[in-house]
Amino acid sequence: MTGRPKAIKTPEELWQHFCDYRKDVKANPRKVVDYVGKDARKVTREIERPLTLVGFMAYVMRVVEGINSQIRGYLGEDRKNGSNYDEFGPVAHMIRAEISADQIDGGVTGQYNGPLVAKLNHLVDKREETRTNVNVQIMNIDPLQPLPGEEDQIYIEPEEPED
Repeated sequence: MTGRPKAIKTPEELWQHFCDYRKDVKANPRKVVDYVGKDARKVTREIERPLTLVGFMAYVMRVVEGINSQIRGYLGEDRKNGSNYDEFGPVAHMIRAEISADQIDGGVTGQYNGPLVAKLNHLVDKREETRTNVNVQIMNIDPLQPLPGEEDQIYIEPEEPED
């Protein structure tokens, strides 16, 4: 191996960092100030934080000395140096799966923002139709006039007799 030594030596160590991150996130919910009732009484609610890949990378950069952007290689994000981190692949896959499961479970139950969870996890239903050589004719039709061949099918409402 060339370059600097790995800040995280084994896949098990990376997994332990993820478990510590998950414990930290779930033990420290976000606090949201809200106003309730007719008198707008100020209350503070705790909202569970979702697991995120970006959050995990930031956590590792805070707790592992000297790792900085090297974390991207451990998680398969850095294609250039990916071969130096091949043994971390299965653990990186498990970490991504755990993060997605937390987000999707939270999105389905309404705990997290569903459309955002779908977008982050590539669950958005995109149907894009591309048509080429479509023959489109634009017709200028007066809606008050009958179409050609339908002149005899027009219903004219009789006028009301005058008193």
